[in-house]
Amino acid sequence: MTTLPGTDIKVSLIAKSASGFAPIFHEAPATGGLAMASVNAGNAVDLFVGGGGINGGFGHALQHQDIAAYEARHKALLKSAQSGGPAHMAYADENPMAFSLVTADRLLADQSGYLDGLCFVDMFGAGHRPRNIAENAGMLYVASPFGGNYPDEQSFLEAITALAGTIALCVGRYNGLDRPAGLPALEAVRLCLYGSGIYNTHNTPPDAIALAIVQGLAGVLGSQNCGIRQIEVPDDAPWHFALDESDMS
Repeated sequence: MTTLPGTDIKVSLIAKSASGFAPIFHEAPATGGLAMASVNAGNAVDLFVGGGGINGGFGHALQHQDIAAYEARHKALLKSAQSGGPAHMAYADENPMAFSLVTADRLLADQSGYLDGLCFVDMFGAGHRPRNIAENAGMLYVASPFGGNYPDEQSFLEAITALAGTIALCVGRYNGLDRPAGLPALEAVRLCLYGSGIYNTHNTPPDAIALAIVQGLAGVLGSQNCGIRQIEVPDDAPWHFALDESDMS
């Protein structure tokens, strides 16, 4: 285990499963017992869970929940936040989530209809956590930058870096709240390579995307205490490259 460059935050490498992908959530209770939220590169227009890519993977991992409810709750909370109302909400019906917070003040794209840069902290109630594992506490639903919204690769990577900072700040805002009973502080974040796949219209190398994410997190977490003690990433080449390069810079 290493640390996030410029911080004392531990970085844990997550072994891939037989599918070739790192598990989205813990598959067994985690050593250390840190409450963890996993980053989902969600839909930047309709804010739903499901479909293709990693968002589809979340749909499968959360199939025990009423995942169709995410879209309506996300849109309602965003509307509230953007009109000057509350930016967080506790739900009497804890299916699919018991509590949600949105960070909507750091949007990135000028394209109409796109919400690039948006981040939700969606916290699961005790009865709706994946595999009934307490450490599988929530999902960080982000509207990943879509390459077509940025004129060149550099601006695309800058948006990816900015969103990483937003993820850290969003977790910090959640951890600073008086939370409903039974909802833990988030101390671990499991990352995905958002900005890759269908979002990557500039054909940007995965190494560069991972490096942009690591640098964005380190930039915020090196100067602000957001309550995060551990970052978790897949044990594969882009993340190794990003951690090595960030440590040298």
